[in-house]
Amino acid sequence: MHNSERDGSNAIQVQGPAKVIALNERGFRIGATHHNATIPEETIQRLRYLHEEEGIGYRRLSRMFNIRRDTVVKICRYERRGQVPHAWKRVKESGKASGQDARAADGG
Repeated sequence: MHNSERDGSNAIQVQGPAKVIALNERGFRIGATHHNATIPEETIQRLRYLHEEEGIGYRRLSRMFNIRRDTVVKICRYERRGQVPHAWKRVKESGKASGQDARAADGG
């Protein structure tokens, strides 16, 4: 009997890759785990710190991080990316990328 069969790790490999996503109180994805999010959570935290603690203005932050000024304003005012996770959910990685690879290999 193999170690993988004994400890059940084979079952995890069969399920495929999974990731954990943040959900708001209504069950919708939020923050960096939202499928349309393009700005990493570390950048969001850094923007807010630099504005709130260091007093750096929106225009300068916009230039420093190469992000539109109106987006920086909304982030710093907690109008965007201001929700706190209510729950976490484990989901399978989407097969979208592997599906595209398969079509490319087929020539379609």
